[in-house]
Amino acid sequence: MPWSNWGRLAAALTLIALLGGCGTSQVRRAEPIRVELPEAKPLQRQFSPEIQQRYKDALSLIREEQYIPAQQALESLLAEDPEIAGAWYNLALLQYRQQDQQGSLRSLDHCLALSPRNPAAHTLNGLILRQQGQFKSARIAYAKALESDQNYASAYLNLAILYDIYLQYFEDALIHYQRYLALAGEGEQPEQVKLWIQDLQLRMAQESQR
Repeated sequence: MPWSNWGRLAAALTLIALLGGCGTSQVRRAEPIRVELPEAKPLQRQFSPEIQQRYKDALSLIREEQYIPAQQALESLLAEDPEIAGAWYNLALLQYRQQDQQGSLRSLDHCLALSPRNPAAHTLNGLILRQQGQFKSARIAYAKALESDQNYASAYLNLAILYDIYLQYFEDALIHYQRYLALAGEGEQPEQVKLWIQDLQLRMAQESQR
């Protein structure tokens, strides 16, 4: 199960329900964020067939939702070879799944040191920072995700949630929700986002009438 579905939608729905109708009589827009990332580097080394197989085995455990054995396998692998960026990212996902936010942030630091243009890692980093109330840092993390990949849909969605629920930059939220829908495929989550957009537009209309 992808990390973006682990409880985030339910939490966001609850917050939208609580904040429905709340807002400000002034239109507030987010200040642009400029970030710079190093250029992507080619793979510096080849991993041995044994390391590659162990990594694949750990990913298979994740797909089978055997999260604790998968985490143990990744930790053992990284203890021997700490230069596998993907292993650090997947370890961060599992630590997040186990509600170990600080451990997840440490693993993301390792991942991003090896792969600074990893949009998924930046997005997960932003999600954790947002949950910790570090909204400015979360915005920066999402901006780095989009600097890494301008078509990374999950970053648009998470930034929209941050703008909508936490910062009340409603126009910016709407733009990012719509950008997410333009990039995402069909499925349950895009349909849910359409409902969020309807709720947001209703609140924006109510604000415009005050």
